[in-house]
Amino acid sequence: SSEAAFGSTATSWTASRRFDVADCPVLPTDRLWVTGFSLAGRTGHLYSIEGDSGDIESVNERTRTNLLWPNEVSPVPARLLRGTVEQNEHQASSTCEGDGDYDDALLVADGFLVPGKDRGGLYIVKHPGNPDAEWTVRLTSTSSTVSEQEDGSAATSGDRWFYHRASWVDLTGDGRLSVLTARCRLSTRFGGKTYNVNDDVASGISKQGELVWLECPRPYKVDSATGTPLEADGTVFDPFSAIHMPWKEHVLATGPDVMFCLANLDQEGTGEESDTIEVLSSEFFNE
Repeated sequence: SSEAAFGSTATSWTASRRFDVADCPVLPTDRLWVTGFSLAGRTGHLYSIEGDSGDIESVNERTRTNLLWPNEVSPVPARLLRGTVEQNEHQASSTCEGDGDYDDALLVADGFLVPGKDRGGLYIVKHPGNPDAEWTVRLTSTSSTVSEQEDGSAATSGDRWFYHRASWVDLTGDGRLSVLTARCRLSTRFGGKTYNVNDDVASGISKQGELVWLECPRPYKVDSATGTPLEADGTVFDPFSAIHMPWKEHVLATGPDVMFCLANLDQEGTGEESDTIEVLSSEFFNE
């Protein structure tokens, strides 16, 4: 089990391993990705700088329209399914040898508290900068949803969450790399009702922060001969397909809102990673 502590909040769950930079695909040339935002502009910016030539390119208009206030950007692992996919109602456990093509894709955390920019989300940009193949999908919901909390209860959440960063990690222990993220939402509590004029401005603002696990979907089955994960119609499994959107949300803890990191603090001098991870996080907005 793993433990995440934030002040007086502690959360435990089972995990296998976290995503490492070594999992990233090797591209023909290095690229530096840079995000940008504007108070006046309606869209955000996502640029790449080629390591060899220094050329600067941008994502296409469709991607820019989706991004309101892009924050951290990170690569998508070349493979999201590793090892044995656990048994389901369609077949017994099988070893997965490949799952789609993510050789060139980005995970972008988006949104901020600025009015008009607070409907953030997490986005996958496939083949960014490619004028013909670039495509963007949203992992998070665009409307009010019911999320599963750590204790199994349900919690209704709206769509005005904003996200600063996200990490890839296996929290199911079955080889599926899912997304761990922190998010925040600010809203007014008064709703047009009268309140004491002596209250300060912040007294009418509700601030929420959550540590959230977005679970990578499972394939319908795995081809026993090739190890290829498949959809129900027999095509190659794609966790970023529209039929799997949005990814299922699990609220692990309340409090974390912006920055967090994954760590391995219990190696016990062996030099080897254990099956336990720790999440270290600060809490800013609700302090």
